[in-house]
Amino acid sequence: MPDRQRTLNPIIRYAAYVLIAVVCVYAVYCLYCAWWWRPVTTVVVVRHAEKLDLPGDDDPLDPDAGVARAQTLTHVLEHTGVTAVYATGWVRTQDTAQPTAAAAGLAVLPYADAAALADTIRADHSGGVVLVVGHSNTVTTILEELGGDPVGLIADSDYDNLFVVTLRRCGGTRVTHLQYGEATS
Repeated sequence: MPDRQRTLNPIIRYAAYVLIAVVCVYAVYCLYCAWWWRPVTTVVVVRHAEKLDLPGDDDPLDPDAGVARAQTLTHVLEHTGVTAVYATGWVRTQDTAQPTAAAAGLAVLPYADAAALADTIRADHSGGVVLVVGHSNTVTTILEELGGDPVGLIADSDYDNLFVVTLRRCGGTRVTHLQYGEATS
């Protein structure tokens, strides 16, 4: 009997090595697939649409140009599958975001801090398409917090910028600068 045990041990040992190798290869394959198939997140960042220039009140959206730009934004994003919409508490950002949120069946979510917003987008909206409506002095900060390069200042009279931020699988970020609606300065 002892001779038979010695001849089985190399076979059992070989089978164990093969099984361990198969399990290791499978584990590496699973990790690779989890990394490769990790969803890409798209964030669309815009400044609010045109506002009225009223003395003492710089909050309302222009009922003509501003409303038209908000509707154009809704049309531009119509087939993107928007999964979340964020805007600051100002009426003009809410009014810019609302038509797109309504078309997607979503509520406009408030934000106050660009860094916290970027963290929330990464944590809660992986694989989604997120619209963020900001201000001329916050859009660049939002882009940088999402990992994009600085884009410079946005003029107070400039409303047609649309930034598409792609948060890639491997952690990199790509920002594409587009324009929408009627051209502004």
